[in-house]
Amino acid sequence: MRLLTSFGVTARAWTTRVGYCITRLLASLPKRCLLCQHWLTNNEDAWCDYCFSQYAGPWRACLGCDGALPIQPPIRCHTCRQTEQLMVVAACYYACHAGKGINQLKHGGQLVWVAPLAKLLLLRLNVLWNNGLIEPVQAIVPVPQALTSRLTRGFNQAEVIAHELSRHCGIPVIELFVARSKTPQQGLNRQQRLNNLRQVFELKESPTLKHIAIIDDVYTTGATSQALANLLKPYAVECQVWVLARTQTKSALQEHSRCE
Repeated sequence: MRLLTSFGVTARAWTTRVGYCITRLLASLPKRCLLCQHWLTNNEDAWCDYCFSQYAGPWRACLGCDGALPIQPPIRCHTCRQTEQLMVVAACYYACHAGKGINQLKHGGQLVWVAPLAKLLLLRLNVLWNNGLIEPVQAIVPVPQALTSRLTRGFNQAEVIAHELSRHCGIPVIELFVARSKTPQQGLNRQQRLNNLRQVFELKESPTLKHIAIIDDVYTTGATSQALANLLKPYAVECQVWVLARTQTKSALQEHSRCE
């Protein structure tokens, strides 16, 4: 019995040592930029400095409808302020190369994309915070995932993103919502998505916080974020939406091209 116990301890120790050596070996190998595939220097992580600078540039776009604005830093347009459109802060547009990475994260479990995109999102948030354009939030709330989806995918990408952001900015992550199974949202328009989301989400408990950020991977039509925000309206909770990427409408693309 003592011999078996000793063997088990020794096996675990060797497994730990081998895992550590493999990790150090992989860390010492040359790495390529996830976007342009150029070799990275010792000071670069996941993305090269050039690619990061290309996506880190300021936007002249409304944080609500994504329409082009003539001024910097970005704010909401008059229409979005009047209609109280949700404020959406995105790390980049889905149409860029990072969109492919988000798809690999979501459907391929390649978590290597989380850290650089979260870093880019925090860069945009810091610009908005420093200019007093958005209110600080009290908690980060990931979009919930139905049990069937979690079992199929193995993780909730919104939770992974939320915890990565929390690790850097110190804002706590809380789970306010639960989700039931639903028809997949991909390929549906906004109205179809809203219909699909009815009775899907519910609150775990009555919220006590007044300023939160809803976290998701991609902002397409805003149906998911709006459904969650609607649950919080009776409690006078102000919501922001933070995502790794947002899609662009045809009108937004045309307006942005005229402003270049």
